[in-house]
Amino acid sequence: MYHIDTPVQATERLTLRAPQGGDHAIGMAGPWFPAGWPEREIGWSMFDVETEGKGLAAEAARAVRRHVYTTLNWPTAVSYSAAANARSIALATRLGASLESTATAPGRDGRLVFRHPGPGAC
Repeated sequence: MYHIDTPVQATERLTLRAPQGGDHAIGMAGPWFPAGWPEREIGWSMFDVETEGKGLAAEAARAVRRHVYTTLNWPTAVSYSAAANARSIALATRLGASLESTATAPGRDGRLVFRHPGPGAC
């Protein structure tokens, strides 16, 4: 059984903790808004394919979304995904984010932009 101890504090990145009894990080999720980016992002990444598909990234991303809306007072948030990253696209969709074809993504690599439901959806 996996256990996540997701901190809810004003940090740049939140980290998924190792499964109980483990000693390594399995992924991360958190708010991200580097200089020059068009919008504030909720990002996630799993480090090991064995931890994918267990709902851990979704649970962490939901906690991050609550945090950015209730603590950081973000009015909106997006998630960027490479067009070929089917797992990330599926997670964004499962979180209720909608593809915004007219939104601007950072860089020039054809990333997709998914808009999360607003603060009232938390």
